[in-house]
Amino acid sequence: MSDSNINCTNCEECTQCKDCNRSYNCNRSSNCNRSYNCNRSSNCNRSYNCDGSYNCDGSSNCNKCENLLYCYKLKFKEFHVFNKPVTTARLNELRTLDAKIYEDYELRITEWIEENRMSEQEKKDQPQFYVMGGYLKVNDYKKAWANLWAILPRERKNMLTSIPEFDAQIFKDITGIDVTEDTARDDKKAKILAKIEELRKEADQL
Repeated sequence: MSDSNINCTNCEECTQCKDCNRSYNCNRSSNCNRSYNCNRSSNCNRSYNCDGSYNCDGSSNCNKCENLLYCYKLKFKEFHVFNKPVTTARLNELRTLDAKIYEDYELRITEWIEENRMSEQEKKDQPQFYVMGGYLKVNDYKKAWANLWAILPRERKNMLTSIPEFDAQIFKDITGIDVTEDTARDDKKAKILAKIEELRKEADQL
């Protein structure tokens, strides 16, 4: 593996990869971070099964494409967001917004698990853990998205879901996340918390 690749696993011909971080099954690629099964690609982040592509972020099953953001099953396309064509200026604007949404948060396709955090089953499955003091865990792509979405603040989620180009079905196809159910769950939680606060105030007056 090239010294410039960090926390990657199962990546063949890694000497032909450069600056890839927390990725899995990404071969002959460059600057592909937190991605899964992206081959012969460059600058593809938080993506899955994007081959022969460039600057495709948060996308899935897009081949031979350039400059995509949250796109699904596209081929030979460029400058699209949620499968809708956009201008270069609009794409750049949304990339800046996307960076703000996930600032201080990351999609963990791979993560290093220290020996003291390993379960007994993990130790059985990774018998060489004692040599390195742990092992590199690979998360399923949609599971990784579920973990990220679970800790992302509601206001950050709203920044994404409120853009005109947002498509809930495409987002679900890519990440497995149903934002409708997610919003309903958050609304229910907010109502419960509000009721608890109301009851607390009533109790204080007794």
